[in-house]
Amino acid sequence: MFCEVFSKSRRSLASLAILGWLMLAAQYCHAQAVQKPVAPGELVAELQKAETVDKALAMFQPPLAKAQLTKSDYLLLDVPPIALPGKIQVRLMSELPGTELFVLFNNKAQPKEPAVLVAKLIPSTEKSDVRVEITLDRTTELLLLAKAGGRYYSVTREVKIAAKEVTKETGKPASKQRR
Repeated sequence: MFCEVFSKSRRSLASLAILGWLMLAAQYCHAQAVQKPVAPGELVAELQKAETVDKALAMFQPPLAKAQLTKSDYLLLDVPPIALPGKIQVRLMSELPGTELFVLFNNKAQPKEPAVLVAKLIPSTEKSDVRVEITLDRTTELLLLAKAGGRYYSVTREVKIAAKEVTKETGKPASKQRR
């Protein structure tokens, strides 16, 4: 009788050991599958590599879509409606309390054009008013994303890029010519 109990308990111990090993393996696999949250500084660097706005929004934790962004009148995207090709001054401002991040997207980026024009963390000690310089060569729609209070807000503006006139006589842009 003692031998029967002992052999049953040995089988039970072996079964428990296998079960324990399987549970450890499952926890390890689950830990590997769960994405580690990206630190804000790393997110800003990663966003610069995104090829499209949708791919950039998918980098956030949890991933975002354009439809999830709340349009806000408390965001200011101050950009000239018409500009010459080249560098353009842009002002990004938020009146939303607790604004911690600005991301300025080229909403109509073509292949080989950056989708993310500016990504800037806003320290809690600073006012959320940022002036940046961007380069645009064609008419586009800009999308400003701001994170404030754990939510994401947006505003869009279109910037039309004027074509430079070239005079027939000199072949130079008309703005450079003396009159």
